[in-house]
Amino acid sequence: MSIILIVDDDHTARETLVAILEGEKYQIELARSGIDALQILEKLHPDLILLDVMMPGMDGFEVCRRIRSTPKLAEVPIILLTALDDRRSLLRGLESGADDFLSKPVDRHELLARVRTITRLNRYNILMKQRENLSEMAERLVSAQEKERQRISRELHDDLGQTLTTHLLSLRDLQNDLALLPVESLHERIQSLHDESFEIFGKIRRLAQDLRPPVLDTLGLALAMQSYCSEFTRRTKLPIHFDADSSLPLLPDVYGITLYRVLQEASPISLNMQKPTRPGWT
Repeated sequence: MSIILIVDDDHTARETLVAILEGEKYQIELARSGIDALQILEKLHPDLILLDVMMPGMDGFEVCRRIRSTPKLAEVPIILLTALDDRRSLLRGLESGADDFLSKPVDRHELLARVRTITRLNRYNILMKQRENLSEMAERLVSAQEKERQRISRELHDDLGQTLTTHLLSLRDLQNDLALLPVESLHERIQSLHDESFEIFGKIRRLAQDLRPPVLDTLGLALAMQSYCSEFTRRTKLPIHFDADSSLPLLPDVYGITLYRVLQEASPISLNMQKPTRPGWT
């Protein structure tokens, strides 16, 4: 049910508007002055405000300006009701933020037509809902970005950091033992360090691929997902069958990367637990 706030200092004028709108299934709220209206609007979010111009203390122009300066009410439709019909008054109304005007005495049919049109469009609620959705989307995006940063941070610290530390310690030990080791042992130690270096390279490569899989750009979504499944099967020995409809349309980049991420998250065993092998690793 649409909520309509009527703001008028004249009792008869208020009752006239209420009588016209009766039977239209509107929730009618009344304010006797501009101050009363602003106080009501602190708790009420109407779908439409019918605002008298000529009121003591604070006229309708000032009330309209204050409403428009309040973010949560800035888009509420406002119809000014005025006996003023000169050009200057109309310009003041537009400058204050009014959406429409009705001349007093109000024509019943014209008022109903304007009110029905505005409440049917429901502009205010639609805008507020869109803003809420955008806000929620922004929060989810920030949360997702933060989770991704945390994941990368953990992987850099817990995996690559530890591996590099071990690698550096091995290099230092080798340096200290160079004069004492026979050629065969020296060759084995160097080969071990080479293997460790290759493992680090593989982890860095996978981390870079997780950030932005290059195969998406070079192969497209279907072939990129097929390549991922094949690579996963090769490393884990777990067979994965991938099938894509040949009529799959070209999807926007954001959809492609999302589907690729879903495939990565659905993998039963993280590839990061598998040590890369040199054959075929490019």
